[in-house]
Amino acid sequence: MIDLKGIFKAGGSVVDSVKGLLDVVTTTKEEKQELQNEEAKAEREYLLEQKRLGIQEQEMYLTDAQSARDNETLRDTNINSSWLSKNIHEIIALAVFGAWIASLFVATIGAPEGIREIVMLVGGYLFGRTKPQS
Repeated sequence: MIDLKGIFKAGGSVVDSVKGLLDVVTTTKEEKQELQNEEAKAEREYLLEQKRLGIQEQEMYLTDAQSARDNETLRDTNINSSWLSKNIHEIIALAVFGAWIASLFVATIGAPEGIREIVMLVGGYLFGRTKPQS
């Protein structure tokens, strides 16, 4: 008897692998029928395993989403949580929106004369600092 489970684990087209195997290995009609029955059984088991894995993946996703909701609710209702941790999403949204509005303003109207120098000064200070020489 031929074990077909190794063929299914190898990947590729399962049906083509088994059909090619049937043509090479079988000699009688009974053997061919037995192999076809085993092929159908193995394919059903494979499909059933794929469904089970899909359900397991969906359960993991839902569990993760529920855990995130629980953590956010706990953070929002905890007395010891800081104001910043409770409002960080809103602050980031306002900052992104403000940056978008500022970029629209600069793109359509143009930057005022002194703004470029101020941005260069602040940017150079924040991102261009070096260690002081002693």
